[in-house]
Amino acid sequence: MGQTGGRTAATAAALLVAAYAAPTHAAALDPQLRESRGQIEALPAQAAKAGDEAANARLALLSAQGRFIAGLAGKVRGCAEAIAQFRSS
Repeated sequence: MGQTGGRTAATAAALLVAAYAAPTHAAALDPQLRESRGQIEALPAQAAKAGDEAANARLALLSAQGRFIAGLAGKVRGCAEAIAQFRSS
C-alpha cells in the first residue's frame, strides 16, 4: 500500500519488458504473436528514423530562416545606403 504510482508503473514496465524478452513456445508457434513481435521490434528503428527526419526538417527550417533573414538584411542595408546617399546629396 505504501508504493507510489511511479514505482508501481516502473515495476509494471519492468515486468512487461521481462515477459516480452522471455521466449515462449506459444509466441513461436502463434502467427499473430510472431507478427506482433516483428512489428514491435521494428518500432525502435521507425522511431529513430522519424526522430532523424524531424531533426532534419528543423535544420532545414532554421537554414531557410537564416537565408531569409540574411537576404532581408541585405535589402534593408541597401535601402539604408540609398537613403543615406539621397540625404547627403
